[in-house]
Amino acid sequence: MARLVTIISLIILLSALAVSEAKKFIVGGKESKTFWRVPAGGENQNNLNYWAEKNRFRSGDVLVWKSVAKSDSVLEVSKKDYESCNTTDPIKELKACDGKFTLDRSGPFYFISGIERHCKKGQKLEVVVLADHHGRRALSPAPAPEKSDGSKVGALGTVSLATGVGLVTALFLLV
Repeated sequence: MARLVTIISLIILLSALAVSEAKKFIVGGKESKTFWRVPAGGENQNNLNYWAEKNRFRSGDVLVWKSVAKSDSVLEVSKKDYESCNTTDPIKELKACDGKFTLDRSGPFYFISGIERHCKKGQKLEVVVLADHHGRRALSPAPAPEKSDGSKVGALGTVSLATGVGLVTALFLLV
């Protein structure tokens, strides 16, 4: 029974560590024909935003643009510049070919084509990054509950001790 508990503890720990890794997202999806280009159906047919809405982005994830035309670029811009397709004051510019962008915070990110007329035809992307507490970065234990007198219960030490004992036991069994 103790061995089973140890194995389960190890599996949970390894799962938590594996989940904490950043992911790479190819903009539009790996199999997509919706790379960085003007949408065929105009702005109402922006498949890139549809793709982004179906994904869960977290801080640390990386967006990878494939097949950006040599004459184009990807601009990270403010929401106001995204809506108006203003290419004159980007936050960051990714040049032609393949570009990579690390999502370094939670909240919205706005990307537009470096060619204003392409942006106005719908070549733009909005990505929303989940807050850390919604996903895989939320690995720290919950705050300790309060006793009826308002003082904290020492649950944090128990969680740390249980995790530590599980790791030591798992390592002992592996040796």
